Amino acid sequence: MEKTASSSTSSSNPLGLVEFVALMAMLSAVVAFSMDSMLPQITQIGLELSPDRPNLSLLIITSFTMGIGIGTLFVGILADRFGRKAVIVGGLVIYVIGALISWQSQSIVPMLIGRFISGMGAAAPRIVSIAVVRDLYQGREMARIMSIIITVFGIVPALAPAVGALIAFAGGWRTIFLSFLLLALVCYLWLTTRLPETLAPKDRRPINMPSIISGMRQIFSNPMVRLSLVIQALLFGTLFTMLSAGEPIYHRVYGVTDTFPLWFAVSAVVGIMGSVLNARIVMKVAVRNIVMTTLAVQIAISILYLVISHLNVPQEVEFGFFVLWASSIFAQGALTMGNLNSVAMMPMGHLAGLAASVLAAAGTIGGTIIATLIGQLMRDSVTPVNIAIILVASLSLFLARKLPNRVM
Repeated sequence: MEKTASSSTSSSNPLGLVEFVALMAMLSAVVAFSMDSMLPQITQIGLELSPDRPNLSLLIITSFTMGIGIGTLFVGILADRFGRKAVIVGGLVIYVIGALISWQSQSIVPMLIGRFISGMGAAAPRIVSIAVVRDLYQGREMARIMSIIITVFGIVPALAPAVGALIAFAGGWRTIFLSFLLLALVCYLWLTTRLPETLAPKDRRPINMPSIISGMRQIFSNPMVRLSLVIQALLFGTLFTMLSAGEPIYHRVYGVTDTFPLWFAVSAVVGIMGSVLNARIVMKVAVRNIVMTTLAVQIAISILYLVISHLNVPQEVEFGFFVLWASSIFAQGALTMGNLNSVAMMPMGHLAGLAASVLAAAGTIGGTIIATLIGQLMRDSVTPVNIAIILVASLSLFLARKLPNRVM
């Protein structure tokens, strides 16, 4: 017999396991699709909306991630107070408003404002869907469900650029924003018609600002939390840099346009492989060793690409090393982020919900600021971006020496 989500909770839930996982994966994938489907169009949007300063188009990604970071600070607290579905629906409405602003934009500023608003809204389905899983499942069952959701979610970055390119080919880049409206509508209808509220009124908690402020003080006063957070922000910075600057590099430096979604998919698949590898070794190898080894390999690949790019080698050879370098950054994220987050959460058991929101928000905001600064170094050469990423990864490696030398 198919196990239903209701079998782990007293809440009435008509969804079967497959449908429940599919719905949660779709809610989680709003963020990934909203970023990655835009990647093939970044250069074109820059030429149309900001021809004098084309690098501003890179902010199409980082303005969205900044919105996610800000939104993440609030959605968990609001979901505990007003219920899961209400906050997700409210987030989808904000997401749609932002998409409409970007769709109608005639210059880069309203485009970025719309993206920021969409990011704030998208934080709700991404974060609160995890709380929904937690409401219905516990322990190993929750871990199993989350693993399936993350696997499905991981496929989206590999496919979204190709989907975005097809949509833009059919109706222009503005049509991509209309696809966001369709995605939000599907999520809304599916959520509201099929999934009952998972947080009973008796279990809702009032918003207590003194307790929240006190909890935040405890979070940021812990040295290991601060260390993990700083490293996460640095590595988010390199990942967001590659997301925002990747397409302009492919286009401006290597003349690759039509096949960009394919090459991006290669890097995304490498990231998925990194997640699989991490799942196999994280219970056997100390976190510090995993993080430091990953960073050392990534730095070595970055330096190798830097050297190759300054040698008189055929462009096809240099391009191959660039794809290797870009893929190594995706793998770096897969092999470090979850482990660093686990390190930060270990001493925060009594503040798990607040700590998860605060750490995710702070890491995302910090990474966005770093990526914005690095991205503006982009010209017709990858060298400034490459050197900046080497410096950021080297600083992360230096700091990682103080991570716990034990298996999680």
